This record gives sequence, C-alpha cells and structure tokens, in this order.
Amino acid sequence: MFLGGAILPGPALMARALAEGTSRLPAVAALEQALPPSMPGRSTQEAIAAGIGWGIRGAIARLVDKARAALGSDTGTEVDVILTGGWRGAIRDALPGAIEMPDLVLAGIALAAERACSR
Repeated sequence: MFLGGAILPGPALMARALAEGTSRLPAVAALEQALPPSMPGRSTQEAIAAGIGWGIRGAIARLVDKARAALGSDTGTEVDVILTGGWRGAIRDALPGAIEMPDLVLAGIALAAERACSR
C-alpha cells in the first residue's frame, strides 16, 4: 500500500535550471548515475555535478528519515523504502536497508495488464 511520498526534481532538471537561470553557469551535459564527484569540485563542471549529486543524496536521505518517522509512528510498524530508477545506484549507500527494485514500473505495468486480461 502506498502511504505517501515526496517529489523532487531530478539531476537533469536541476542542471538545466542552473544553466538557464544564471548568466554564467554552463550546462552540465551528463551526470553519472553513480556517486557524485568528490567535494569540493575543482572545476565549475565538477562543482555543479557535486552540488547536484550530493544535494540529491542529502535531500532524499532526509526525506526518507522524515517519512519513516511520520509513517512509522502512524502505523506502528517499520516502513519499507524501495529504490527504483536509474539513479538508485547513486543513493543506495545513503539509505541502508532500502529494497532495490530496478524494474518496479515494469512490474507494476505487468501486474495491471494481468489483472485487466483476467476480467
């Protein structure tokens, strides 16, 4: 059962916002789906990638902590966290105990199709 969540802009949107919303910051072509570059970034490109990567990791870890606390106290049970999508590898170690399901969306579509076909 889905109990709630949060919506956060992804790395591409963050990079695009920095490039389009400032007069001097360049576009960052690709952000890896692995750990961000070391801090501090030694070039503008590295600094942007580090800010976005470490910022996303920190934001997600904090959001999960807050949600676990709120939902756990509401339900009195442990709350599972599921990692899916291309960036899950970049935040995996920031969320100990999270369950990885790389094909969660496809599994959901398959389940929905099965149910629709059985009617």
